[in-house]
Amino acid sequence: MRHRNFFPTLFLAFCAAAALPAYASGSPNNGASGAFLEAAALQLEYGEVELAGDTLERALRIEPNNPAILHQLGQVRFQQGQYAQAVALAMRSNARTRNDADLRSRNLQLIQSARQAMGPGVAGGSEAEVEVDEQAEVRVGLDQYVPARHAAGVSAGGVESY
Repeated sequence: MRHRNFFPTLFLAFCAAAALPAYASGSPNNGASGAFLEAAALQLEYGEVELAGDTLERALRIEPNNPAILHQLGQVRFQQGQYAQAVALAMRSNARTRNDADLRSRNLQLIQSARQAMGPGVAGGSEAEVEVDEQAEVRVGLDQYVPARHAAGVSAGGVESY
């Protein structure tokens, strides 16, 4: 049984270590939060998971809606065995990710791995959980869509407002 949970953990640890430097150098982050992302990448490389978590928490205080920081903190929480928090952070990251299909995919992998690690009854997500997740994604989509239409001057009826 223990070996079954080892491989998803190993896979996610590898993904976190491989992806974090790319986020730190390639994403449009605040200078301070970018520095924290780079520091967390080094800390994870050296196996300092707790310290990386603390560093990412600081970065999150600077940019609370940064999907890359949310994802990486979710990866750290997964490594710490805090699976429910990993799921919550990955879902928050997805809610704030707009055009990054790769990040969305990694968030979904993290959610799936965390639910699997939680054990039977939670692993696949109950039908109710899946429905709640789908409804949340629809709401997030609407939350982004409606303000965009409003900014474009289009009302709910499709008629431009003056």
